[in-house]
Amino acid sequence: MPGGGAPGNAAAELEAASAPSTGAAGSTGAAAPTPTGSPTPSSTRTALPLSPVRQVAPGEKILVTDDTRIWFTANQRCDESRESDGSWHTSFGCRDVRSDNLEHDKPSVYAQTSGNRDRSVVASFYLGPTPSRIVAFFDGKPTVATIVTTAGMKGWTGYYVVLPPMPTGDPSAHRRPAGPAIGVYDAEGKLLAENPGTASDGSDERAPQRL
Repeated sequence: MPGGGAPGNAAAELEAASAPSTGAAGSTGAAAPTPTGSPTPSSTRTALPLSPVRQVAPGEKILVTDDTRIWFTANQRCDESRESDGSWHTSFGCRDVRSDNLEHDKPSVYAQTSGNRDRSVVASFYLGPTPSRIVAFFDGKPTVATIVTTAGMKGWTGYYVVLPPMPTGDPSAHRRPAGPAIGVYDAEGKLLAENPGTASDGSDERAPQRL
């Protein structure tokens, strides 16, 4: 993972994307500590608004927060963060959606999270048919993400969402770093793809199968 994030920022890349399922989230390689709590059910109970769609020119930079900006091309998602001296440097670099190590045989959503003491930003992409909603769930609370499109995109969509700061992990309590689950939904509220997260109590955070 490229360096260069703003000092004091905690950056984490979540690459365990999956199509909707009822099983536990898959491992990303290293053995994960056993969660201390039970899975956190996420339920919206009321209809959520559709994700706003932001159409931009290829390479046009989007200022998500005062210290985070992203941009998209026909095949890539890129980002950078502002340093304390005002200069901009990459956090995760650019990710090519045509990469062989991504899921191309089923809908899949990816999440890259950066943040500081004031906020967390999740910005990444979804591979699959055009969605109606992309939603972040943390401790059961849904936050609708903004969808980003640009000329030349085929079979994928960018997105970003700003959330409150995430609690840090507690190794002594075998607690993983917290992060939201990301769910992608069609017009009828059916889950198309999910990237599971971790609730503040260390339990699994999952997107509901239906909104």
